[in-house]
Amino acid sequence: MDNNTEEIRREAEPERGTKPRDTVKTAGRVSVPLGAESESHTVTGRHFRDSTDHSAEITLPDYYGNAEKLMFVRAVPRIEEVYTDGDEIKYTGSVKYTEVFLTDEGMLRSITTDSPLSGSAVCPRDGDGDVCISAIPLCSAASGRLTSPKSLSVKCTVVTDLMLTEQDPVEPTVRSSTEALTDGLTLQKRTDSIESLCIQSFTESGIRGSEDIELESGMPPIEELICCSVRIYPDECKLSGNEITLRSNAQINILCRGEGGAIMSMQKRIPITETFDSPECIEGRTDVSCFPILSLDTVSAEPADNSFGERRIIELDYTYSATVFCFYSCTVPVARDAYSTEYMTTPEFITRDTVRFSELKCGSVSIGDSAPIPNYTEGSHPEILYSDAAVCELSARLDPERGKLELSGRACVYLLLSGEKHPVPMTFDTPIKVELDGYGLEGRTEILATAAPRGVRARVDGSSVHVDFELDYLLAVFSRRDEEMIASLTVDETKPCIPADRPAMVLYYPKKGEMLWDIAKRYGTTVADIRSACGVQGDAVDGQHVIMLPRKKKCPVKA
Repeated sequence: MDNNTEEIRREAEPERGTKPRDTVKTAGRVSVPLGAESESHTVTGRHFRDSTDHSAEITLPDYYGNAEKLMFVRAVPRIEEVYTDGDEIKYTGSVKYTEVFLTDEGMLRSITTDSPLSGSAVCPRDGDGDVCISAIPLCSAASGRLTSPKSLSVKCTVVTDLMLTEQDPVEPTVRSSTEALTDGLTLQKRTDSIESLCIQSFTESGIRGSEDIELESGMPPIEELICCSVRIYPDECKLSGNEITLRSNAQINILCRGEGGAIMSMQKRIPITETFDSPECIEGRTDVSCFPILSLDTVSAEPADNSFGERRIIELDYTYSATVFCFYSCTVPVARDAYSTEYMTTPEFITRDTVRFSELKCGSVSIGDSAPIPNYTEGSHPEILYSDAAVCELSARLDPERGKLELSGRACVYLLLSGEKHPVPMTFDTPIKVELDGYGLEGRTEILATAAPRGVRARVDGSSVHVDFELDYLLAVFSRRDEEMIASLTVDETKPCIPADRPAMVLYYPKKGEMLWDIAKRYGTTVADIRSACGVQGDAVDGQHVIMLPRKKKCPVKA
């Protein structure tokens, strides 16, 4: 507990919505600091979801031929910009649709298109402080239909997990009953130091990657590349000195037609390491936890010949963006009580829902499920031609009674099976249900969660298909706590707190354990003055000695 004496100041308050975001732009980077190196703000947070229905109309180029059957549709969302506008959070980006279809000539083809995405969510704000927003989008219920041999209609639901953290001032606003405060007034404050959240976030865009992928032995040379999907997910992100090292993986899934017309696929995981300059205010810190959100921007894949002249190479180029949130803690003094030694004061208290960073959790778990083959014919033995999966729903919560973090949701599985004439599509949802150790976590929590499947394997078992994969997850856990503090203090300069006829020195007989703060406030003096006059140490008295209470100077009374 600290007792501080400060000169009263009253500053003009900015109009709501007029304060710009504190952003710093450099080449390829946008940085947003929140609460960094601040000792005069707490951070509050709101965590919610926004759901937006999205659709697009796609026209096939002439050289694609006519579409006869739509096999499946995949949708991958990307948030490019997120910002506040009054009491709304607005975001823009795109949805990348990949449609795999069968032509009227029996050829398997795919087309990938980007469609603009925009959305908004109502988020009432208590103040106008700097904000930092994390946005993690997922697509669910992706589907489509042929509207003509040359056009497709596709749709999905984009669910965006949003967390807004806002910097709120803790310094009480001082108001006067008259037009202006008298110069030289002092304000006594009793403060406590509380833990608060600090965030530094930055976005690196246009990160490039390339890889020459060679077909597995035993696979025939490539006749045509049907589609190549890339999914980038984080593995580890750490601050060391003045650099942030991001280790991630690119999961590559290739579907192609080999010489002779055979449909074949392969998967490959490519490790990626990128190093970024850290924000200056966190250089050298050892208590920073980094939470990256990665999004794919562009993909280009072309078959090429190897050194023997065989078309067994796929030349892959891609770009992606990385938004890195750096979380750490700081201590902030908040005013629990305050008064003036000259005039009567009325405090207004407020309870703020403050946010603190708890921990990061990362790892991987095995997910397995099975589903019946549609229109299965007894005695048939279909083969798996292609398998992939994508997370379409994800949430995390703390079960405090059991001390467990529960990660739940759904993953959509995409399969192509061999048929009598043409490949047969199969899609189904598999549940995600994971329990993690939540030891040490309690009370109210907020959790940011990302997850991605890798190494999707499928096999036919009679009339069913069994699928299993590894699910890599990353969680950022925050705790929430209500903190009561003084929001404002009204000074009534028409009412002195000390009677005019009070003597310059008062003798006071305290009770054992009585606090110096309470005594000083009651008699219009300060703790420092009592200590100086009586030689008292500590915050409480023993009740065995008389205390001298010096009187502060007289102040003019305003009419």
